[in-house]
Amino acid sequence: DDYMQNEKSEEQVDEKAPPGAKAERMVKHIKAGYAKDGKLTPKEKSIAYATDQGQPVGVIVLKNPVPTYRNKVFAAAGVPELERNYSTELGYVYLMPEYRTRGVAPGLLRLMNRSINSPVFATTRENNTTINKILQFGGYKVTGQPYTSGRGDYNLFLWTK
Repeated sequence: DDYMQNEKSEEQVDEKAPPGAKAERMVKHIKAGYAKDGKLTPKEKSIAYATDQGQPVGVIVLKNPVPTYRNKVFAAAGVPELERNYSTELGYVYLMPEYRTRGVAPGLLRLMNRSINSPVFATTRENNTTINKILQFGGYKVTGQPYTSGRGDYNLFLWTK
């Protein structure tokens, strides 16, 4: 089982993408955005990804969001006073569809949680029950009130840990 490899090695970075636009974008991020010269970019704090038989199947990224974004998120959720406690964001989790019911996302989240030594926040769509359950079981709690996204007609949850 070669799931949950943390950070990058040259061998991991050179893997080929499985078919599909999202998978290719995921590998592109791993190669170009998060693994330049074996180092994370300034926006990224940490990355872990899962492979199966040498092929990437999932990724989780911690980010260093800018203060203006953090201010906006925490204010929208009605808890602006908490923003100063959270400088790390769980930026995203992506899995190939055929790996979404195999426990890979919770495993990646557990791996990432072990590497974190500071408070973390995340935002999710209110109706994304899958990631919401994963975050809940990972020890995250909904904080503040759901708020309307600036990108569409849906609500977001603010999660903290």
